[in-house]
Order: sequence, then C-alpha cells, then structure tokens
Amino acid sequence: VTQKGDRLHVVFLNEECVAEIRRYLRLYARHFGHTLQPSDALWRSYSGKPLDGHGLRAVFRRLSLKSGLDVWCHRFRQTSATLRLASGASTEVVRTALGHREERSLQSYVQLAQQDVARLLDQTSPLRLLRRKR
Repeated sequence: VTQKGDRLHVVFLNEECVAEIRRYLRLYARHFGHTLQPSDALWRSYSGKPLDGHGLRAVFRRLSLKSGLDVWCHRFRQTSATLRLASGASTEVVRTALGHREERSLQSYVQLAQQDVARLLDQTSPLRLLRRKR
C-alpha cells in the first residue's frame, strides 16, 4: 500500500480479509471482463479508473448516508489501533501495522485505549456487578 509521501507500507490481512478481497476480485473480473494484475490499483471507480482520495471520500460519504453512521477512512484506522491496544497488542505491533516510524505517533491511540480500559473496568467493577444481582 502506498502511504503519505509515497512511502510503501505492508498491510497485514487476516484470512477473512483475504477471502473478501478475493471475492471482490472475482466480482470485478466478472463485471469488467478482465483480471487485475499485481501492479494494478486494487480499488477502482465505476469507470474502472484507480480510486483516488476524492473517490474514496465519496464511497465513505455514500456508506455513511446508507448506514446512518459517520464512517470515514481514518476512523477505521483509529478503531483498529485502539481495539488492538485494548486487546493487549504491544505498541510495537500496532505501530508496525499502522506504518508509523516512531512510537510517539501512537500517543493519541494509547490515550483512547486507556479511556476504553477505564470504561470497561468501571462496567465490570465487582461492586457494580454485585449490585446488579440484588
């Protein structure tokens, strides 16, 4: 994946993501009548041109309208980072996954994960749980 400043970054995908991308590629080949090559852009517009930043924003705008949720690219990135940190992933793993060069770039995600941990600790407080049983 090409990131800001045309830096190349490796994205790690789980089996479910790989299966969905393969499904997308099969549907793309069926719809457009040709198979994408490894050097081709993966996500394309209706016209078959590579999806640029404007096109990607349009996709997320439509997704937001249809879902009733405020959906945008960076929110997926932020959610991924905070869920990984809250699940116990090391900051090194998350930094690598996001493509950050320095660990300090994760500070905002770490703070969000700590807020999530505080909320979960409050929700699962022994006192709170014991009060529910009465």
